[in-house]
Amino acid sequence: MAMVYGIDTGSWRVRVAAMEGSFRRFEIRDAAQVGVPHAEDGTPLMADAIGALRDQEKGWDTAEKAAAFPLDAGVVRLVRLPFVDKNAIARALPAEVEGSVPYDLEDMVLGTRLIDAKDGQSRTSVFIAPKDELRARIDALVAARSEPKLLCMDVDALASYAGRGVQVVVDVGHRRTLLALCQNGQLLGARFVSGGGADLTVAIEDALGVPFARAEEIKHGMALPLSVGEGGADEAQAEWEGEDATDAGLVPPASSIGGAPGLTAEQAALSRAVDLWCAEVRSELITLEDELKVGIDDLLVCGGGAHLEGLGGRLAARTGVPVRPVIVPGGHGIEYALAVALARVAASELKVVDLRTGDLAFHGHAETLWNLVGATVLGGTLAMVAGLTLFAVQLYDANQRLDSLDAKIVDVVTGTFPDVGADRLGEPSMALAIMQERSAETTRRVEALGATVAGVPPTLEMLKSLSEKVPSPNQARIDVRELTISEASITFRAETDSYESAAKIEESLQKDERFKSARKGDEKKVGEALTFTMTIPLGETDAAATGEEG
Repeated sequence: MAMVYGIDTGSWRVRVAAMEGSFRRFEIRDAAQVGVPHAEDGTPLMADAIGALRDQEKGWDTAEKAAAFPLDAGVVRLVRLPFVDKNAIARALPAEVEGSVPYDLEDMVLGTRLIDAKDGQSRTSVFIAPKDELRARIDALVAARSEPKLLCMDVDALASYAGRGVQVVVDVGHRRTLLALCQNGQLLGARFVSGGGADLTVAIEDALGVPFARAEEIKHGMALPLSVGEGGADEAQAEWEGEDATDAGLVPPASSIGGAPGLTAEQAALSRAVDLWCAEVRSELITLEDELKVGIDDLLVCGGGAHLEGLGGRLAARTGVPVRPVIVPGGHGIEYALAVALARVAASELKVVDLRTGDLAFHGHAETLWNLVGATVLGGTLAMVAGLTLFAVQLYDANQRLDSLDAKIVDVVTGTFPDVGADRLGEPSMALAIMQERSAETTRRVEALGATVAGVPPTLEMLKSLSEKVPSPNQARIDVRELTISEASITFRAETDSYESAAKIEESLQKDERFKSARKGDEKKVGEALTFTMTIPLGETDAAATGEEG
């Protein structure tokens, strides 16, 4: 049977989930983890940890694998656009994203997933990751003989555990906590908290003055007491929902942070550290709610740090939101949630946004076979077998690409012509015939319309002249938000960088005889941008205005 693997490369442990099967019917066979050793300077030796697990798997080298790229090295954004056409969305996304993130998109990999498109509006999840860091992660996995066929954002894979409603998957790791907000199973946005299980261990280490390893042992043997502080869970719920309390109550009263009578020093330290972690998680959850304009129904916890007894109850008390663990397929513990999700990605059970695109794309086993044949001098029989195998692999890959292209053709035709049902597009030739027929019909209509209009329509001519007279983008940025052209005047509302840029735009327009009476007004500074209105009288109105001023 074929094998696939999901690799979760954490900073504290490497976890691997294995699935076996064939023809896209895979079952989880096993999951395992191993601690990550560290060099003398503290550098984690991920390759050594993977090697310890790899050596136990005979089919590791030929199996397909999936791995995750960390959210703390990338960005997930939800982009809303006022149209639903897929081609228009694809054209608009780069500009929308570039304006909201402080990165040069040429140095980034941009992945997208359309969430929904209805009522003239669309929502798209955008995944952004630096090419250099993607390449470094791939090279590290290649060095460990574990090159992944697919590399996705960790929160993208974790979103598979969300169901109906608005749920947040909370992955409590060793040094960071991931928050993946999903609506009806679709990832809308994600954030992370720079804290996890290690911070809780350090709190015990400092309180008792013991080594980190001993503090870790003590933590795993402890249970966290439920302490909601003054006001209880109802207060936490009220603060979550109240409009005036988002900045207040993030850290519970001192009397409730590890201060209950009868607690030992390690219990008090652990309780205090957990409350501070809950406050950070709560703050990020509120930010997600505000950004995405949704209300959270449930928190689904996973990750090795979520094993601490009582953590879920404390988090529920501090946030006012129900908390429960995720259900990992195969009956495995919640610490294997990401590894199992990645194995399902490798088995094509889950659809994620692959960040291995362009020059980072996975080249597949066909390239490996070519290198093997070129490096090994064998007899004629072996060369023939290798050639036939390569041909079979390439033929399979070609058929897969053809199936994918056929599906894209159907999407394009049905998206362009909604009245054409997918059942009419069984063959690519039928799709081509429909496109040619509709194109010919459109051409006839355009020709008929052209016969009724002499020359260039005046509105289009005026719009062309106006666009030619504004300054070039390197002189002054202008984003026109509203434009009205009438017989009497041209009025538009626009956005630029500064008052100086607005003055340049006005001066540039006034250099044209038709627009010499252009006047800007209603200038307002909005953040780092400036909005203004430009009015250009035309015809007799222009002449009258000029006479009055003279």
